[in-house]
Amino acid sequence: MPPSDGDLTRAELAEACGLTPQHAAVRVQRVKERLETARAVVRAVTTSPRCTELAAALTSWDGRPSALWRKRLARHVRNCPQCLFSASDLIPAEGLLGGFALVPLPAGLAGLMLGKVLAAGSAGGTTGAGGSAAGGVGRVARLLGRPAAKPVAATTACAVVLTAAGVAWYATTRSPGPSLPPKAAAPSAPAASAVSPTPGTSASPTPAPSKNPTAAARLSGPHALRSVDDPGDYISRSGGLGFLAPVGANSSLATRRAATLTFVPGLADPGCYSLMDAAGRYLRHYAFRIRLDADDGSVIFRKDATFCARSGSADGSLSLESYNYPGRYLRHRDNLELWLDPSESSAAYRASRSFVVVAPRT
Repeated sequence: MPPSDGDLTRAELAEACGLTPQHAAVRVQRVKERLETARAVVRAVTTSPRCTELAAALTSWDGRPSALWRKRLARHVRNCPQCLFSASDLIPAEGLLGGFALVPLPAGLAGLMLGKVLAAGSAGGTTGAGGSAAGGVGRVARLLGRPAAKPVAATTACAVVLTAAGVAWYATTRSPGPSLPPKAAAPSAPAASAVSPTPGTSASPTPAPSKNPTAAARLSGPHALRSVDDPGDYISRSGGLGFLAPVGANSSLATRRAATLTFVPGLADPGCYSLMDAAGRYLRHYAFRIRLDADDGSVIFRKDATFCARSGSADGSLSLESYNYPGRYLRHRDNLELWLDPSESSAAYRASRSFVVVAPRT
């Protein structure tokens, strides 16, 4: 039986999908990442004025979504600070439904809604099918009208009917052709904080996190961070953005330097850490994307560039939790990009945010 609060457990989801819990967790994470990318693309496309480079790229677009354009636009948005910033105030995907109160409608009204939806859908079908649907609609509407005075029965009936109405509407009105991109979700605050991560503002942190619980001594000096679930890959960069990258004995000097970071006391809290590359740039989050930037001296930069060490998923590993967004960790996604993502309880998520501190690759 589902929990009393209506949540669906991972085991129940896996059973319904016919997958192992681990496989189900990976599927959910991939869908979530694609959803977030799509929302960022929609926001960038609908922002006025658009990013100059994006506007130039869209001159040949006919306004219809396609796999090719989705990949092109997603690639641009991932690497464009302006487009990333325009999407930074979108509410996290996991919070889209959290703020909605479910208010049951009267059962009679629900029956009327179902009747109108099915009648409209059946109008485009065959005469036989339309007659059958119309008869069914009348019977459903009459049956639903009876328990309208019974609140408990009405609530249950409305839940079932509105679900059926939604399915019926989708089945009878959806078009096989592509549609124009929807408007982006209304801006709201990330679930982990009351303020969005914009360049000029910052959330007020909770009491400063404690020092690294996994290390007997403080980390300092140059090190490399090897991924727990991708052991050949290290925290590195491509341009100014953070990625996981393979580094081996035969890698170029530039590749090995890009995977070497110097641990220093945290800019916002000396009990935590800030990490610098060879050029003196700091690892920080900007619109939740991990990047490397020069210190601009601002309070928001110092907070964005401060991470607190936590226990990792494997012995001897650590995780880096954001100082100003507690509950969000530096992790790699399936495409090896580094992001600051909210915590999840799955083993796959914990492994993706866990790293082993090793000697510098240089």
